[in-house]
Amino acid sequence: MQENPGSTVVAELLSDQQAAALMGVSCRKFHEIRHEEWMPKPIVLGPRFVKWSRSELLAAISNAPRQEAAPEPAQLLRGRIEKMKRAGCAVPA
Repeated sequence: MQENPGSTVVAELLSDQQAAALMGVSCRKFHEIRHEEWMPKPIVLGPRFVKWSRSELLAAISNAPRQEAAPEPAQLLRGRIEKMKRAGCAVPA
């Protein structure tokens, strides 16, 4: 039995939902970030037929800009420390 040579190409093309799942985000978030500079362009096969290359998305994810996490707001940090004190836990320095 011969393998269809085009089957690997079809497996590489993802819908918006599949692309979002691959990236670990919701469809809504995917549609927000799809216009970012670092994201690959979609493959448009028709006016309502847009697909994404799996390999291009993986490459974009690995090359995506990195950010440091924002510091915890002071009021949340203070509340967490007070809660730890009440529970008798060691308070971070």
